[in-house]
Amino acid sequence: SVGFRLTRYNNSVFLGPGSSSVVDSAAFESPSETPFSLELKGQILMDDQTKVYEFLCTFNHTSFAFLWIQGHLVCQDHNAYESNTGNTDNPLFAMQGWYPFRLKVMYNGSLSSSSSSSSSLSSLSLPRSSTIPLIQGLIRWNVSGEVSDIPSTHIAHELPPLESRRSNLQKSLAQGWGSWLSSNLLAITRLPESSTVELDLCSISLDTCLGPIFIQNKDWSPQAKVRVGPYTSDHSYVQLYVGMVNTTLNVSIEYSYTQQQQQQQQQQQ
Repeated sequence: SVGFRLTRYNNSVFLGPGSSSVVDSAAFESPSETPFSLELKGQILMDDQTKVYEFLCTFNHTSFAFLWIQGHLVCQDHNAYESNTGNTDNPLFAMQGWYPFRLKVMYNGSLSSSSSSSSSLSSLSLPRSSTIPLIQGLIRWNVSGEVSDIPSTHIAHELPPLESRRSNLQKSLAQGWGSWLSSNLLAITRLPESSTVELDLCSISLDTCLGPIFIQNKDWSPQAKVRVGPYTSDHSYVQLYVGMVNTTLNVSIEYSYTQQQQQQQQQQQ
């Protein structure tokens, strides 16, 4: 049937069944003073393989917003982290057919004056004079120079069976403590709650500490040298070596978290 499936959760970690409805456009608005998260899922039809499809995204007051088409990240609100243009696949050169559409949004309860905009929010309500924050989003597309809303005839509210199965599998595996925060190898995060413990390595002589460290690009963490050791696919065990530039510091870091520990923690709660 026509429309996207919109699911809203009364927490910021997409936890629980949530409240679900079908909406006829790639837009949302939600007044809220408390944290929440939402997913907008379905399929979109790209019916002309000779055309280029560019996605124009606008987000107001979101803490986190990411849009994927067929697994390609096409836009985000840049509030979770700042990425360069090479990290997004926008525009898309698509073959004719239906493509999975996934939008994930989180609001942490702290109103930000920032917004990410590449199109107009004219089809949504304007922010009201009420003190309750209005969190908004709108996705439009530019098809070979013609900007418009995504037609309702080009929207289906269910993901393909295999894509839905993958989504459910990802959510079921995102449990417990582990190296889930890819933007910092010195952080250990517990999902789905998103509690995080970060390790700091400091040099007293240089009066400096290592901030978040990465392995993808040396320019992102110029003070650190990282060599990754063994790790498990469920992120419950990680080992790595970290060295600080201009020092003799070379530290081996290792941590693990077992299913038994997770079950004991759940029983205590």
